[in-house]
Amino acid sequence: MQASKPTSPRPANRDNDVIVCLSESGSGFTVIAVRRAASSVAVLAEAVLESADAAAAFANRNRASRVVHIVPASDTIVRLADLPVGDAGQMSSAAELMAEAELPASLPEHRRAGGLLPGASMKAGMRTALLCGWVNRPQSNGVTSGGVASRQTAGAGDLPASFCPSVAALAMLTGGNASGGFCETEHQAFAVFASGPERAAARVVIEDESDQASMLRKMQAALTAAATSCGVQPSTVSGVLTLDAAARTSLGDRVKGVRDEQAWLDRYGILVGAALAWFNSEMTPLASLLAAAPVVVEPAPIAAARWLNSGTRAVLITTVSCAAILFLPLAIGAARDQVLSGRVSVIEDMKKNSADVEKQAALYAQLDISRWPLTKLLSDISVATPVGVTATDVRLSPEQGLTFQGTAKTPELVNSFQANLGQTKLFMGIKLNRTETNSEGVVEFNLTAEVVPGQAHTPVKPIDDFSKNSLSMRLHGVEVTAGNAGDAKGDAKNGHKGERRGDGKVEEPDSRRPLIASDTLPAVVTDEQIKKMDKETATREWISRKVYVQKNPTLDSATKARLGDEEARIKAHSASLPAASGGAK
Repeated sequence: MQASKPTSPRPANRDNDVIVCLSESGSGFTVIAVRRAASSVAVLAEAVLESADAAAAFANRNRASRVVHIVPASDTIVRLADLPVGDAGQMSSAAELMAEAELPASLPEHRRAGGLLPGASMKAGMRTALLCGWVNRPQSNGVTSGGVASRQTAGAGDLPASFCPSVAALAMLTGGNASGGFCETEHQAFAVFASGPERAAARVVIEDESDQASMLRKMQAALTAAATSCGVQPSTVSGVLTLDAAARTSLGDRVKGVRDEQAWLDRYGILVGAALAWFNSEMTPLASLLAAAPVVVEPAPIAAARWLNSGTRAVLITTVSCAAILFLPLAIGAARDQVLSGRVSVIEDMKKNSADVEKQAALYAQLDISRWPLTKLLSDISVATPVGVTATDVRLSPEQGLTFQGTAKTPELVNSFQANLGQTKLFMGIKLNRTETNSEGVVEFNLTAEVVPGQAHTPVKPIDDFSKNSLSMRLHGVEVTAGNAGDAKGDAKNGHKGERRGDGKVEEPDSRRPLIASDTLPAVVTDEQIKKMDKETATREWISRKVYVQKNPTLDSATKARLGDEEARIKAHSASLPAASGGAK
C-alpha cells in the first residue's frame, strides 16, 4: 500500500483517535493499539502476530485510523539543531527547513523530517530540533532496508500508513532531563538519546556485531558518554530498551496501561514512543515519513499544461487545430444539411397525411349533406328490433330523424329495443314519447331519435344472430321443419309410401304433411292418447296448440285454459322421450 504524507502536522488533541504502532522482526509483527483521550494516552491492546493479515485484522478490530511503522536505527540518519523560540507553526516550518539543509540531499522529501523535542528550552530563547532521515542502507543479507520497510505496509491493510524512526520514539520516551537507549541486535545497530538543562544528544550507532551482550555493552558506553555531555545521570542498561528511573516514572504518568516491567518495555516500549510522537503536534512530522513519494493531484489546468509541455504533442495539437479550422465548418454544414433533410422528409409526410385527412373530411361533409342510405338504415333498425316487437309505422328523414310506432308483447321488449338502437352508434337522443298497454296486454309505444351526423354509412353489427337461433327456436324453444324434403323417388328409396284413398289419390304420409296446422281448433286429448304419442307427434301437437292460441287472441277463457293445459302435458311428455323414440306402444 502506498501512503500519502500529510501536508500539515496532524493535530495531537484529537480525542478518541486510535492508532496502531507496528514493528517487524524475523519472528513476525509486534503491534500495539493506542488511543488519545482528552489530555492522556492509553494503551488498548498489544500482541505479537505471525502474519501481516493478522496485523491488519488487529488494526480493524481496534478501529484504528492509521498504522505507524518503526524505522530501524540502522536505516536512520539523525541530527540536532537549535532554533529560536517563536510561534509554534513557524518553529515547525523552520525544523522542516533545517532537515532539508542539514540532512543529505540524496534523501527525498518524503523520507526526511524535523520535529521539536518536548520539554522546556534547552537554552535561553532556543529550542532543540531533532532531524531524522530514512535511507535505503543495504543489509547483511543483501536486501535494502527500504525494501524491508516497504513490505511492512502490508500490515496496514486498507489504513493509511506512515513511518517513525526508532530514535524519535526513544526521544519521546525519555522526555526532558533524562537518558535512554534502544538496542536492535537484529539490525546490528542501537540508538541513544539524552537531554539536559542546556543541551541534548542523539546518536545512531551501527556495529558489525550480532551478539546481543556485546551490543548492550557498546550501547552502555555510548549512553554514558551522551548523558555525561548533557549533564544528566547515565542510565544503566538493563535490557533492549533502557530508561532511567525518572523517564520510567514520567512514562507511567503520561500513558495509561504501560507496565513497568523490563520484558514488556523491551517488546512494546518503542511502539509506545512512536504513538507519543504521532500524538504530539511538534513531533508529528517525524512520525509521518513515507515509504514512497505521495501522489500529488494537480489541478486540471496545471496537469493539462504539463501534458502539453512536449514538442511532439505541440506539433500534433497544432496540426489537429489547423485541420479543425479548415474542416470543422464543412462538417458542421454537412451535419446541418443532414438534420434539415430529415426534417424536410417529416414535413412532407405531414403534408401528405394532412391532404388525406382533408379528403376524408370533404367526403364526410358530402355524406352529411347528401341523402341518407334509407335502405341500409331501415335494415339497421330491423336488426336492432327484438323478437316480439312489431312496427306499425316507421318514418325516417334527414330533417326529422327517426319516428317509430309499434307494439310489443311486454314493456321489457320496448326497453330492450331502445337499448339496441343506442348500441348501433347510429342514433342519439333516443326518446320514448308514449307507452300504453291495451286491454289485450299488448304495449303500444312511440319512439323518436336523431341520426348521428356522418354515421349513416357506418356498418352496424346485428344485435342478434338469427342464423344461430331461428325464429321458431326463439318463439317456441324447438327447431321445427316441414318434414322430409326428399321427392317421391327419394321416399320410395327410403321406404316411405303414401296410402291410396278411395278416390284414387295417394295420401301423403305424416312425414310429408305440414307439421303445424294452426287454422283448426286442436281436438281434446286424454292422458292415454298423450302417452301413445311419439316424439314427432308430441312436438307437433303441443306447438299447434301454442300457435293456435297466439293466432286467436279472442278465444274464450275455457278453451284457452284447455289448450294451455294440453300444451303443458304434451310438452312434458315430449321432453321425457328420447330423440329417436317412436313413442309408447
